[in-house]
This record gives sequence, structure tokens and C-alpha cells, in this order.
Amino acid sequence: MEKAEADRMIKEYLPKIYGFAMKKAFSYDEAEDLAGGVEE
Repeated sequence: MEKAEADRMIKEYLPKIYGFAMKKAFSYDEAEDLAGGVEE
């Protein structure tokens, strides 16, 4: 997979990933840490 395609997919799915992390973490900071790990 090319980097551009991976970046596009991350942008597309990051809000959903963040929402899932919020449901599991119950904390904005922890959810941001969990979802942010996907971007790296």
C-alpha cells in the first residue's frame, strides 16, 4: 500500500477510531492517546 493511500484511509477512519476509543476509555486524554497511536 502506498503512503498516500494509507494516509487517506487514516483520515477517513480516524473519527470512528476516536469514537470507539472514547467508548472504551471514558477519558478524552486516554482516547486521544489510543487513537493517536494509529497515526504513527
